[in-house]
Amino acid sequence: MIHALFAVALHLSPCTIAGANAQCGTFDVPESAGSRRILHLKVIVLPATNKNRSAIFPILGGPGDAVTPGASFVVSQFAAERRDHDYVLLDERGTEGSALCPNAVKAHAREEIEDDMFPPALVADCRREIEAHADLRQFRFDDFADDIEALRRALGDGPINIVALSYGTRAALTFEARHPTSVRSMVLYGPLPPDNRPPLDFARDAQAVMDRVIPNQSELKKILNSLPHEVKSGGYTIHMTRGAFAEYLRSMLYSVEKQARVPEIVRQAAAGHWETIAPGFIEYRKNWYADLGVFLSVTCPTDVRYISSREIARHTAGTFLGDYRVRRQIAACEQWTPGLAPRVRVSSANVPILVMVGDRDAITPKWWADALAREAPRVRTIVFRNSGHADFNDCATRLETEFLDAGAFEKLDASCAQKP
Repeated sequence: MIHALFAVALHLSPCTIAGANAQCGTFDVPESAGSRRILHLKVIVLPATNKNRSAIFPILGGPGDAVTPGASFVVSQFAAERRDHDYVLLDERGTEGSALCPNAVKAHAREEIEDDMFPPALVADCRREIEAHADLRQFRFDDFADDIEALRRALGDGPINIVALSYGTRAALTFEARHPTSVRSMVLYGPLPPDNRPPLDFARDAQAVMDRVIPNQSELKKILNSLPHEVKSGGYTIHMTRGAFAEYLRSMLYSVEKQARVPEIVRQAAAGHWETIAPGFIEYRKNWYADLGVFLSVTCPTDVRYISSREIARHTAGTFLGDYRVRRQIAACEQWTPGLAPRVRVSSANVPILVMVGDRDAITPKWWADALAREAPRVRTIVFRNSGHADFNDCATRLETEFLDAGAFEKLDASCAQKP
């Protein structure tokens, strides 16, 4: 049963976004079938400036990244797309506050920076805070996919175009599997096919890029083996464990710009200058847990609980990250609300899927795009030279626009993706 197709209410009124006329409001959906709890999902509709031929629904990653704060970016960067496409921005359920735990995050602000990832007390308090007013089993991608379908119908749109990034591509694939006739086309930046069960392959995927960033890693290995180390900075005492530092380095591999800073961070660590590293580490950790409730509510039942402890060593051995991230996240999920979400499947519908991936993507490298192409009937993958994870550039924007306008990728000239 598609619960979101019943008892929904769309409330929109005129608004202005970065000088553009828009409609802003909420899409009210039941938390679950028969529930009296209502989720007030934020929605912004940016009408096509010419004529709406097919709407675009963007889905961000995380999971837990709300899309409506990016409305101004859409106005400034996607004027060409908005000629013939309404842009419909719908925030993922939970991001409007129903699956967030701001009090727990604030109470554990020090541990979030000083300690290892997913401090147990934070996870426990976050769960308690949310469960006082919400059912954490109702914030999965099946539910979100049905919210999108219900909004599509409420707006009177035909088949839609989906532009998804990173973990948001999993939501896009879920939507297509549940509502295949409602999809006209999809653009996936850094896709997560069903075989990818984050964070199981984080270590292997990051290692492939680290090998390019630091070909000789003997110094890095010495540093990692010398940890833990206490670092005092900014009023914090950071317990820099081997895993915490390695995960910080992995976070620096997301973009090519940050990858260029990794060798210097390693040199500073080798020289014992942890005080120069600490400010960046603190900044990275400060906002990491803001969306913890949504993050765990999606990832635990969708991926983490499908990871067997017997396979961890095989996927992480010989990497600079090791099994740190996967074991920390498994431990967090053991504290979270129980349950499993159905494994996502790739639809057999003949929907054109344009995949964009960077040749230096440490999060979803090209082999994941290849895995998706083996399952989906109609995929074209474009690899961008000297590009990281879901990096935007003018070439990608042009190709995306041409693809969405045509609803097909056969005539796309992607030669710009190989330019320096």
